[in-house]
Amino acid sequence: MTKWETAGCATLLTLGLTLPASGQSPGVSFPGASGESAAALARGEWPAYAGTYASARYSPLDQIDASNAGSLKIAWRWVSPDHAVGDKHGDLDPAWYHEGTPVMVNSVLYTSTSLWQVAAIDAATGQTKWVFDPGAHRLGMPANNGWLHRGVAYWRDGADERVIMVTGHASMIALDARSGRPIESFGDKGRVDLQRRATRRSRSTIAAGARAPGASSRPSLRSRARTASPTRRKSSSCGRSSTRGSTCKTS
Repeated sequence: MTKWETAGCATLLTLGLTLPASGQSPGVSFPGASGESAAALARGEWPAYAGTYASARYSPLDQIDASNAGSLKIAWRWVSPDHAVGDKHGDLDPAWYHEGTPVMVNSVLYTSTSLWQVAAIDAATGQTKWVFDPGAHRLGMPANNGWLHRGVAYWRDGADERVIMVTGHASMIALDARSGRPIESFGDKGRVDLQRRATRRSRSTIAAGARAPGASSRPSLRSRARTASPTRRKSSSCGRSSTRGSTCKTS
Protein backbone atom coordinates (compact mmCIF):
# COMPACT_ATOMS: atom_id res chain seq x y z
CA MET A 1 0.00 0.00 0.00
CA THR A 2 1.06 3.61 -0.53
CA LYS A 3 1.42 6.09 2.32
CA TRP A 4 -2.03 7.48 1.47
CA GLU A 5 -3.76 4.10 1.23
CA THR A 6 -2.73 3.28 4.79
CA ALA A 7 -3.75 6.69 6.08
CA GLY A 8 -7.30 7.07 4.90
CA CYS A 9 -9.79 4.20 5.04
CA ALA A 10 -12.52 3.55 7.58
CA THR A 11 -14.78 0.49 7.77
CA LEU A 12 -18.12 -0.02 9.52
CA LEU A 13 -19.03 -3.51 10.69
CA THR A 14 -22.63 -4.37 11.42
CA LEU A 15 -24.96 -7.22 12.28
CA GLY A 16 -27.89 -5.51 10.60
CA LEU A 17 -29.56 -4.95 13.96
CA THR A 18 -31.83 -2.09 14.91
CA LEU A 19 -31.23 0.01 17.99
CA PRO A 20 -34.24 -0.09 20.29
CA ALA A 21 -35.81 3.10 21.53
CA SER A 22 -34.23 2.51 24.92
CA GLY A 23 -30.67 1.37 24.28
CA GLN A 24 -29.27 1.86 27.79
CA SER A 25 -28.82 -1.14 30.04
CA PRO A 26 -30.68 -0.85 33.36
CA GLY A 27 -28.58 0.45 36.22
CA VAL A 28 -25.74 1.82 34.07
CA SER A 29 -24.36 5.16 35.23
CA PHE A 30 -21.82 7.51 33.72
CA PRO A 31 -19.67 9.19 36.38
CA GLY A 32 -19.12 12.84 35.59
CA ALA A 33 -21.42 12.78 32.55
CA SER A 34 -24.29 15.22 32.17
CA GLY A 35 -27.81 13.92 31.71
CA GLU A 36 -27.65 15.11 28.09
CA SER A 37 -24.48 13.09 27.42
CA ALA A 38 -25.88 9.97 29.09
CA ALA A 39 -29.06 10.22 27.01
CA ALA A 40 -26.99 10.62 23.81
CA LEU A 41 -24.97 7.48 24.58
CA ALA A 42 -28.14 5.56 25.37
CA ARG A 43 -29.60 6.28 21.93
CA GLY A 44 -26.43 5.19 20.18
CA GLU A 45 -24.63 8.50 19.73
CA TRP A 46 -21.01 9.32 20.56
CA PRO A 47 -21.07 13.10 21.10
CA ALA A 48 -17.49 13.56 22.33
CA TYR A 49 -14.05 12.16 21.54
CA ALA A 50 -14.11 9.83 24.58
CA GLY A 51 -17.88 9.39 24.64
CA THR A 52 -18.34 12.08 27.29
CA TYR A 53 -16.15 14.96 28.43
CA ALA A 54 -15.56 12.93 31.59
CA SER A 55 -13.82 10.42 29.27
CA ALA A 56 -16.25 7.60 30.05
CA ARG A 57 -15.08 5.66 26.95
CA TYR A 58 -18.11 3.42 27.36
CA SER A 59 -21.26 2.72 25.37
CA PRO A 60 -24.27 1.07 27.04
CA LEU A 61 -25.44 -0.51 23.77
CA ASP A 62 -25.63 -4.28 24.04
CA GLN A 63 -26.70 -5.67 20.66
CA ILE A 64 -23.16 -6.77 19.82
CA ASP A 65 -21.58 -9.13 22.33
CA ALA A 66 -19.37 -12.22 22.52
CA SER A 67 -22.11 -14.42 21.12
CA ASN A 68 -22.52 -12.60 17.79
CA ALA A 69 -19.35 -10.57 17.22
CA GLY A 70 -18.09 -13.28 14.87
CA SER A 71 -21.05 -12.64 12.55
CA LEU A 72 -20.22 -9.00 11.85
CA LYS A 73 -20.22 -8.04 8.18
CA ILE A 74 -18.91 -4.98 6.36
CA ALA A 75 -21.71 -2.44 5.88
CA TRP A 76 -19.66 0.22 4.09
CA ARG A 77 -16.15 1.57 3.60
CA TRP A 78 -15.17 5.22 3.58
CA VAL A 79 -12.09 6.61 1.85
CA SER A 80 -10.49 9.74 3.25
CA PRO A 81 -10.35 12.88 1.08
CA ASP A 82 -6.63 12.94 1.91
CA HIS A 83 -6.14 10.54 -1.01
CA ALA A 84 -7.05 13.26 -3.50
CA VAL A 85 -4.70 15.74 -1.83
CA GLY A 86 -1.88 13.21 -1.71
CA ASP A 87 -2.32 12.29 -5.36
CA LYS A 88 -2.22 15.95 -6.36
CA HIS A 89 0.75 16.90 -4.18
CA GLY A 90 3.25 14.07 -4.41
CA ASP A 91 5.90 15.94 -2.40
CA LEU A 92 3.96 15.92 0.89
CA ASP A 93 5.55 14.39 3.96
CA PRO A 94 4.13 10.91 4.74
CA ALA A 95 0.87 10.41 6.63
CA TRP A 96 0.90 6.80 7.73
CA TYR A 97 -2.14 6.50 9.99
CA HIS A 98 -5.72 7.64 10.23
CA GLU A 99 -6.11 8.21 13.98
CA GLY A 100 -9.33 10.22 14.04
CA THR A 101 -12.08 8.99 16.38
CA PRO A 102 -15.37 10.24 14.91
CA VAL A 103 -18.07 11.80 17.03
CA MET A 104 -21.61 10.81 16.04
CA VAL A 105 -24.70 12.99 16.51
CA ASN A 106 -28.06 12.65 14.76
CA SER A 107 -26.79 9.80 12.54
CA VAL A 108 -23.86 11.88 11.23
CA LEU A 109 -20.21 11.05 11.88
CA TYR A 110 -17.81 13.99 12.15
CA THR A 111 -14.12 13.21 11.83
CA SER A 112 -10.75 14.77 11.11
CA THR A 113 -8.21 13.33 8.70
CA SER A 114 -4.44 13.02 8.83
CA LEU A 115 -4.06 16.16 6.69
CA TRP A 116 -6.33 18.14 9.05
CA GLN A 117 -9.37 18.07 6.81
CA VAL A 118 -12.83 17.68 8.39
CA ALA A 119 -15.52 15.39 6.99
CA ALA A 120 -19.16 14.67 7.77
CA ILE A 121 -20.31 11.14 6.92
CA ASP A 122 -23.77 9.59 6.82
CA ALA A 123 -23.54 6.93 9.52
CA ALA A 124 -26.02 4.62 7.78
CA THR A 125 -24.53 4.64 4.28
CA GLY A 126 -20.94 5.84 4.61
CA GLN A 127 -21.55 8.58 2.06
CA THR A 128 -19.61 11.81 2.55
CA LYS A 129 -21.95 14.73 3.26
CA TRP A 130 -19.31 17.47 3.17
CA VAL A 131 -15.56 18.05 3.45
CA PHE A 132 -13.74 21.12 4.73
CA ASP A 133 -10.08 21.55 3.78
CA PRO A 134 -8.23 24.28 5.75
CA GLY A 135 -5.29 23.97 3.37
CA ALA A 136 -2.89 22.81 6.09
CA HIS A 137 -0.89 20.73 3.62
CA ARG A 138 0.35 23.95 2.01
CA LEU A 139 2.00 25.08 5.27
CA GLY A 140 4.42 22.17 5.72
CA MET A 141 4.89 19.48 8.34
CA PRO A 142 3.21 20.49 11.64
CA ALA A 143 4.99 20.64 15.00
CA ASN A 144 3.21 17.72 16.61
CA ASN A 145 5.00 14.69 15.16
CA GLY A 146 3.74 15.07 11.63
CA TRP A 147 0.45 14.49 9.86
CA LEU A 148 -1.69 13.01 12.61
CA HIS A 149 -5.00 14.10 14.11
CA ARG A 150 -7.36 12.46 16.57
CA GLY A 151 -10.69 14.13 16.06
CA VAL A 152 -13.01 17.10 16.34
CA ALA A 153 -15.39 18.50 18.94
CA TYR A 154 -19.14 18.93 18.52
CA TRP A 155 -20.93 21.90 20.09
CA ARG A 156 -24.62 22.79 20.10
CA ASP A 157 -26.74 25.62 21.45
CA GLY A 158 -30.33 25.12 20.39
CA ALA A 159 -30.43 25.00 16.59
CA ASP A 160 -26.84 26.24 16.34
CA GLU A 161 -24.64 23.17 15.73
CA ARG A 162 -20.89 23.49 15.22
CA VAL A 163 -17.89 21.28 14.62
CA ILE A 164 -14.69 22.62 16.18
CA MET A 165 -11.31 21.74 14.69
CA VAL A 166 -7.90 22.60 16.14
CA THR A 167 -5.14 22.31 13.54
CA GLY A 168 -1.43 21.62 13.72
CA HIS A 169 -0.70 25.17 12.61
CA ALA A 170 -2.23 26.96 15.58
CA SER A 171 -5.74 27.60 14.26
CA MET A 172 -9.08 26.84 15.86
CA ILE A 173 -11.81 26.60 13.24
CA ALA A 174 -15.58 26.57 13.81
CA LEU A 175 -17.71 24.95 11.10
CA ASP A 176 -21.45 24.77 10.57
CA ALA A 177 -22.27 21.13 11.34
CA ARG A 178 -24.87 20.99 8.56
CA SER A 179 -22.92 22.56 5.71
CA GLY A 180 -19.25 22.39 6.71
CA ARG A 181 -18.82 26.10 6.06
CA PRO A 182 -16.83 28.27 8.51
CA ILE A 183 -18.89 30.26 11.03
CA GLU A 184 -18.26 33.86 9.94
CA SER A 185 -18.96 35.30 13.41
CA PHE A 186 -16.35 33.06 15.07
CA GLY A 187 -12.96 34.76 15.33
CA ASP A 188 -11.74 36.01 11.95
CA LYS A 189 -14.28 34.53 9.51
CA GLY A 190 -14.36 31.20 11.29
CA ARG A 191 -10.78 30.97 12.59
CA VAL A 192 -8.93 31.88 15.77
CA ASP A 193 -5.15 32.22 15.81
CA LEU A 194 -3.96 30.29 18.89
CA GLN A 195 -0.59 32.05 18.78
CA ARG A 196 -1.98 35.57 19.00
CA ARG A 197 -1.36 35.71 22.76
CA ALA A 198 1.91 33.77 22.76
CA THR A 199 4.20 35.14 25.48
CA ARG A 200 6.93 32.53 26.09
CA ARG A 201 8.85 33.66 23.01
CA SER A 202 8.23 35.95 20.11
CA ARG A 203 5.83 34.57 17.51
CA SER A 204 8.66 34.31 14.98
CA THR A 205 10.38 31.61 17.04
CA ILE A 206 7.37 29.50 17.93
CA ALA A 207 5.67 26.69 16.04
CA ALA A 208 2.39 25.67 17.64
CA GLY A 209 0.18 22.72 16.93
CA ALA A 210 -2.44 20.37 18.30
CA ARG A 211 -3.71 16.99 17.18
CA ALA A 212 -6.38 16.25 19.79
CA PRO A 213 -9.94 17.61 19.78
CA GLY A 214 -10.97 20.33 22.18
CA ALA A 215 -13.36 19.74 25.07
CA SER A 216 -16.64 21.62 24.75
CA SER A 217 -18.58 22.78 27.77
CA ARG A 218 -21.22 25.36 26.92
CA PRO A 219 -20.47 28.12 26.27
CA SER A 220 -16.71 27.52 26.18
CA LEU A 221 -14.23 25.17 24.57
CA ARG A 222 -10.81 24.17 25.91
CA SER A 223 -7.97 23.32 23.55
CA ARG A 224 -4.43 22.13 24.20
CA ALA A 225 -1.47 22.91 21.98
CA ARG A 226 2.24 22.19 21.91
CA THR A 227 4.80 24.90 21.21
CA ALA A 228 8.29 24.29 19.88
CA SER A 229 11.16 25.95 18.07
CA PRO A 230 10.73 25.63 14.29
CA THR A 231 14.24 24.15 14.09
CA ARG A 232 13.00 21.19 16.14
CA ARG A 233 9.42 21.01 14.94
CA LYS A 234 9.71 17.40 13.69
CA SER A 235 10.66 16.17 17.16
CA SER A 236 7.85 14.48 19.06
CA SER A 237 9.40 15.19 22.46
CA CYS A 238 10.20 18.89 22.20
CA GLY A 239 8.18 21.84 23.35
CA ARG A 240 5.65 22.58 26.06
CA SER A 241 1.91 22.10 26.23
CA SER A 242 -0.58 24.80 27.11
CA THR A 243 -4.35 24.93 27.56
CA ARG A 244 -6.59 27.72 26.37
CA GLY A 245 -10.28 28.45 26.74
CA SER A 246 -12.40 30.05 24.01
CA THR A 247 -16.07 30.99 23.78
CA CYS A 248 -17.76 28.83 21.14
CA LYS A 249 -19.94 31.70 19.95
CA THR A 250 -17.34 34.29 19.04
CA SER A 251 -13.96 32.96 20.34
